[in-house]
Amino acid sequence: MSPIAVRTTLNLNLGCGRKIREGFVNVDVVPGPGVDLVWDLDAIPWPFEDGSADRIFAEGILEHVLHFDRFWREIYRVLRVGGRIEIGVPYGFNTDPWHVRYFNRFSILRLTVQPESSTNLQDVGRFRCVEWRVTGNGFPWWHLSVYLNLRFVPFHRRNTNCAKLWFTLERTA
Repeated sequence: MSPIAVRTTLNLNLGCGRKIREGFVNVDVVPGPGVDLVWDLDAIPWPFEDGSADRIFAEGILEHVLHFDRFWREIYRVLRVGGRIEIGVPYGFNTDPWHVRYFNRFSILRLTVQPESSTNLQDVGRFRCVEWRVTGNGFPWWHLSVYLNLRFVPFHRRNTNCAKLWFTLERTA
């Protein structure tokens, strides 16, 4: 009788910060409680096997990545065909000095549709958008509070926040 192959599920929470997810390998550049792997995501290659991840969660990280092309190629390499990545990024322009890029709904098209003559990433077009949505009201309460030391009631109630674009992509090839 031949041995049965056992496949374990690998879920990654990239750039987790303090948002630790149960059942995920929590990866961040800064050590902290619940961080399973301290790793700079700009350091390529990541310490995961090809096609090993079933799910990737990336909230608040893509707008900080310095070399997006290399980062996206690693996402493609690590995520298995049929695997999904859920992404949360600030929607549109904002004033955070640490953000190196901005996202809007057209960003999803840039990651999922391969133009006929493209100098973009070779792995673009190998994903399909499963869903997308925008949450929040778009006003940068957090930025006003942190950078300008202004205190507003809406920020402290935590019922208003900057608009955030959420989208889930599935690797198709």
